[in-house]
Amino acid sequence: MLCKISKDSVIAFLLGVIVGIFMTFVFLGGMYAMYKVGKKISSSARVQSTAPHLISKKRKRGKGFKISFENEKEMKFFKLADGLYAEKATQYATDGKYSLMAEYPQGANAPGLSWEVYGESHCMDWSGADVFCFNVYNANDFPVELIVRIKSNPNYPKPTYEEKIMLSPQGGYFVEISISELQRRGLNPKCISYLKLYLYRPQRDAILYFDNLHLERKRAYFPLIPKAEAASSDYKITVENTLRKIFLNESKFKEGRKINLLSAKNEYEGFQIILFNSKKDLTDVVIQVSDLINEETGERISKENIKCYTVGYIRTRKPYYSVKFVGLWPDPLIPGEKFELKKGRNRVIWIEIYVPENASSGIYKGKVAIIPQNASLQEIEVSLKVWDFSLPRRSHLKTAFDFYPQKLRVVYTRKKGESYLQWKERVKQLEEKYYLDMLKHRISPIF
Repeated sequence: MLCKISKDSVIAFLLGVIVGIFMTFVFLGGMYAMYKVGKKISSSARVQSTAPHLISKKRKRGKGFKISFENEKEMKFFKLADGLYAEKATQYATDGKYSLMAEYPQGANAPGLSWEVYGESHCMDWSGADVFCFNVYNANDFPVELIVRIKSNPNYPKPTYEEKIMLSPQGGYFVEISISELQRRGLNPKCISYLKLYLYRPQRDAILYFDNLHLERKRAYFPLIPKAEAASSDYKITVENTLRKIFLNESKFKEGRKINLLSAKNEYEGFQIILFNSKKDLTDVVIQVSDLINEETGERISKENIKCYTVGYIRTRKPYYSVKFVGLWPDPLIPGEKFELKKGRNRVIWIEIYVPENASSGIYKGKVAIIPQNASLQEIEVSLKVWDFSLPRRSHLKTAFDFYPQKLRVVYTRKKGESYLQWKERVKQLEEKYYLDMLKHRISPIF
């Protein structure tokens, strides 16, 4: 039997279908919107822990990285490691109104400001810059050794760069770290994933102020020598060549803060720094050197090729022949990290630079910093011209240099509890060190 369908029923059915389709689209659209919102919230949560304001696409490359502690986001960039306390401060700000005051607790293992991420998308790209820079102020009345540690790669193992920077008391500094030096030490500047500014087991509570962490592009720079804010009048400095003997009773020197040197490749060159006219005893004086940088090419002679010694003195006796001076004679070069300077005396520092055989010719510049514990930092500017030739590895010029190996057994006697064979082996090894040092410096000994 056929059913008769009215016109009103058809219209009602069609309207129902249309409404159903519309509601279906509304439901699907709502689900899609919820999906998009959920995805956005999830992404922000993941990125938030890696400081998106500093590693977003806009700021990810080169010169975009900058922290001045002017807002809460920048304040939260670093984690406080190993008991460090930090807060926003107005003192010693160098960029904007604020700096970061960091209080390092005595006895902690490695307290510091620490940042680390994992995953390639969260790394920072420093490849578009030449140096990583920051300002730091040592607010203490004692020197502080700040350690900068940087790592690259998204996951471990991460190659590591680490430098120790000696900060003299009550001094503000601008520190620069070479991006090419990071590369030389095996880091990938395109994927920086770790930064820490810390002290290693501080013996006292220490306060440092940080500001203006950023990247710069520049042709030449002198990394890791802090810039002195003002010259000290507590002592004077000058420079001298290595041929002059500086005696303890000398006191009249003309101040000087620059030295010009000439060297072939595969050669040692040096100079002396004299501290004099000290108005007080200087304690725990540290010598810090920078790399030597070729301003035209950016190439460097690493500070690892620069050695520092204090000049020691040996009391001489009148020999059977005529001499001009008898007494404390400047002769031994004594390695060591720190030294003292008594009021009214002088102290001589011997700086030795080795120019590698593969170095490029040109003019290299750098700095040597004198950093006493209880006086201000002072600097010497070094200019080294490297000639476009290399000294041969084998020396053909014989020298007359007296060396008596038997004297070693007279000076270096047996220690308490040392057997005869142990003593004999120790003296033999010492004798070999003498020969190797003479070989490096092209000296032909006469026995």
